[in-house]
Amino acid sequence: MDISKTLRALQDDVDRLADELAAARRTLNSAARAYDDRRRYAPSGTETTRAHTAWALALTEWAHTLIAHAAARDRLASERRNVDQAAADHFMTPTRRAR
Repeated sequence: MDISKTLRALQDDVDRLADELAAARRTLNSAARAYDDRRRYAPSGTETTRAHTAWALALTEWAHTLIAHAAARDRLASERRNVDQAAADHFMTPTRRAR
């Protein structure tokens, strides 16, 4: 696979996961508002339990999406470092060392 295609594909993954992360955050905020409203109206009961469950599920989904987004960003950064190192090796120029 071409280097530019690889980097483009990794960047597309990061962008897609960023969109998913934003959507998951909106869902989480909506579920949190619904749970808070329901809890204020009736501190106990099945509707409050359902709202709490929906909030917990949204929080879990957001956390998984956040982790996937961070992993995709790490893969992209790693691939960019590899490309920089390969180019430096090709031209026999030193690169900065990792801190």
